[in-house]
Amino acid sequence: MKSIFKSMSKQLFLLVVILGTLLFIMAIVKSDFVDLKPPAIPTFNENEKIIGNKYFNKDYNFGISIPSTDWEIIHGKGLLELEFVHFNSALLKNLILKARMTRSDNSSQFAIIDVAIMDLENSTTPTTIAKKSLNELKAIYSGSDSVYVTQGVISSGEGSLSGAFYMAELPEDIGIEFPVIIPMFFVRNNIAYAVICRSKVDNYDFVRHDFESVLTSFKLFE
Repeated sequence: MKSIFKSMSKQLFLLVVILGTLLFIMAIVKSDFVDLKPPAIPTFNENEKIIGNKYFNKDYNFGISIPSTDWEIIHGKGLLELEFVHFNSALLKNLILKARMTRSDNSSQFAIIDVAIMDLENSTTPTTIAKKSLNELKAIYSGSDSVYVTQGVISSGEGSLSGAFYMAELPEDIGIEFPVIIPMFFVRNNIAYAVICRSKVDNYDFVRHDFESVLTSFKLFE
């Protein structure tokens, strides 16, 4: 009887996650990414700066919002002490971390958002990069440690700020601290931009709206 209740509880949790994922996808796909003429980046002297609830990077001409005061953002020299988790993915290894947002509870982190860039050797699209990233993760964790793909690659937006993302759950039982992963990729000229949201499985529904807010806030400037 105990195993039956355990199975029912797991199925109910899975349904909640699936519903949350569908709402998340609808929010991202329907968001207004159209930006036919990118605005100018705000004026400041530093290479990067936080103005209000937004992080701006003048070297790579992008900005992104911090979801709320519950999140801490680390950038600049503070990143030197941090490890960028690439899961041995050849593509993710090429990313250069520019900012990290973290959400904690009683000094224990349960969600991370990494903002990174990557120089491109050849012309490509966000969809191509997202597909390659997902395929690499599936190959790395094949077999018993397989990746559960909650949502395959979806293209979003149009104009100068089209992007592509997917959602997957990496195998938690082999020690991956934040197994829920939602990477979104953007491309302009010879640079790829990545916003990678990760959380613990039990905390995903709690931070889902924050993830939506961050992904839809990303902007490229002139």
